[in-house]
Amino acid sequence: MSTNSFIAIQKKNASIISTYVHWDGSPEGVGHTLLKYYSDKRSATEVCKLGYISSLYPSIQQTKEESAHNEEPIKHEDFEAFEDKLWSGIEYIYLYVPSENGYGGLQGDLDSDQVGYWLFKKVASSKLNGRSGIDSLYPLEMEIANYKEGI
Repeated sequence: MSTNSFIAIQKKNASIISTYVHWDGSPEGVGHTLLKYYSDKRSATEVCKLGYISSLYPSIQQTKEESAHNEEPIKHEDFEAFEDKLWSGIEYIYLYVPSENGYGGLQGDLDSDQVGYWLFKKVASSKLNGRSGIDSLYPLEMEIANYKEGI
């Protein structure tokens, strides 16, 4: 059974470009790979423009070669439009926010030399925690650190 996810990047004008990932969408799979291999703005942009991929690999080339589909990325006016378009079966979303875009409560926590950061959420959990929109996402690095520590 697959763990479906979307990876996306927020552009400076708040629009979103997203790619569907069919397999291994959990923080331990896609999340770990994003932090390890796609943590800068250039690589995050490139991976989010792939469109539809079967799995996420350490390189763009391998990700493309192993993909069963060749579809265009999905473009959205803003984060709320992105969330509205999520279809049934999507378990996780990952959003790369370039640091120049800023982001609410996290903006002050960012190192000045950081070029961006990944946020994530388990899709069903936003309905439970009462948060919505981009405020419903959490820093991916914290989730991965918790996973590694067994918390």
